[in-house]
Amino acid sequence: MLLAAKVIVAVMGLCFSLFYAWKATDIFVDTSHPFIKTKSELWCWWAHQRWLNFMGSGVGWAAVYYFIFFRLLPVSLFTFKIEDTILILVALLGVAGFLPNALSRVTSLKG
Repeated sequence: MLLAAKVIVAVMGLCFSLFYAWKATDIFVDTSHPFIKTKSELWCWWAHQRWLNFMGSGVGWAAVYYFIFFRLLPVSLFTFKIEDTILILVALLGVAGFLPNALSRVTSLKG
């Protein structure tokens, strides 16, 4: 039963990561903007966007997998820690396709 659940989460993660790799620019990027329109004509821009969004979603699904099967399911051992908040945030942002955007915003903050 547990193995089936692990396989289901892993397959869902792979499928949604592939979906975001292929369609995230259609969902999140205004390709009619002149700057983006120029960039979108380059194959390297498309390759970068697909890789970035695949990895962002994959990291989110990996966080879901880790949280469920290594933190949450050993119920007798589970105590909520502050680290779990960060893990849940990464999982939610990644699964929803917002992790690459969130990371780029965090790295562009001026200190």
